[in-house]
Amino acid sequence: MEVDIGAGENVKKDLQQAHFEVQSMVKARQELTAKIQQASQELQKTYNDLRKIPRLHSELDSWRKEHQRLHATFQHEKGLNIEQVENMQAMEKNLILMGREVDKLQAEIRNSELTFHGPIPPSFSGGHYLNSNTSYPPSIQGGSAYVVGYGIPTMMPMVVNHVPENDGFW
Repeated sequence: MEVDIGAGENVKKDLQQAHFEVQSMVKARQELTAKIQQASQELQKTYNDLRKIPRLHSELDSWRKEHQRLHATFQHEKGLNIEQVENMQAMEKNLILMGREVDKLQAEIRNSELTFHGPIPPSFSGGHYLNSNTSYPPSIQGGSAYVVGYGIPTMMPMVVNHVPENDGFW
C-alpha cells in the first residue's frame, strides 16, 4: 500500500504536470490564433491595397497628363505674355520718341513764330499755330494801317493770311 500511495502521488504529480502543460499549450494556442488572425487581417488589407494599384496608376497617369497639359498652357501663355511685354516696351519707346519729336516740333514752331510775329501767348486751344492775340492787327493791303476803336480799321482792307478764330459761338 505504501507503494500504491507513493505511486498515486507520482501519478498525481504527473497529472498536475500534464494539466499545467495543457494549460500552457492552450495559452500558446490562443496567442498563435490571435497572431494568425492579425496576420490574416494584414494580409487582407494588403490584398485590398494591391487591388487598388491599377486604379491608382490610372489616376496617376491622368494627373500626369493634366500636369503636362497645364504646363504646356502655362508655357504658351508665358510666351504670349513675354511677347506682349516686348510689344508694349517697343510701343513705349515709340511713344517716348514721338513725344520728343512733338516737343522738338513745338519748339521749332515757337521759334519760328517768335522770329516771324514776335512773342505770342498761347491760345485757349493750347496751340501756337495762329496769332490769336487781337492786340496785333492783321496784315492789311491798301487803306490806313491805323485801327479806330475796337480793332476796326478805318476802311475795309483786304486781309491777308488771317483766319477768323472760332470763339465757340458759331
